[in-house]
Amino acid sequence: MIDHDLAIARLKVLGLLKSVGSAADAARAMSGQLAIGDGPAAYVVPIADHPAPPRSEGGAQAAVVTFGVLMMVRQASDPSGVGGLEKIKQLQAALHAGLLGWDGLPGFTPIWSAGGHVLEFQPAALWWLEEFSTNTGIAPAF
Repeated sequence: MIDHDLAIARLKVLGLLKSVGSAADAARAMSGQLAIGDGPAAYVVPIADHPAPPRSEGGAQAAVVTFGVLMMVRQASDPSGVGGLEKIKQLQAALHAGLLGWDGLPGFTPIWSAGGHVLEFQPAALWWLEEFSTNTGIAPAF
């Protein structure tokens, strides 16, 4: 798993988001327990770790680690939330510019895009999950 604090810090320096938070913040925001204003907001969330089989019994393994940037945009004049797609496209382009090829995660290779999709429509809001992956190694402890 990546150091999510480093990814959050990276997103904050992009300067496009009114708030940036963690997976715990995302859960509270989506449930309405965290006031998020009119956005845009983004939350760094873990997705999956996929280790490859070790080359030798008990040996080191390569792993693909995927994390997401969950984005929320509001479109108050569009209760369906669909109008937020244009804002998402702009944020997606900024995320790609700021994260693709970034090698600021110690022990991981530069980041690449793993796709994105609508996570949820809420009244006048759109939640989009953009996924990113990187490689790392897992070594046994002795």
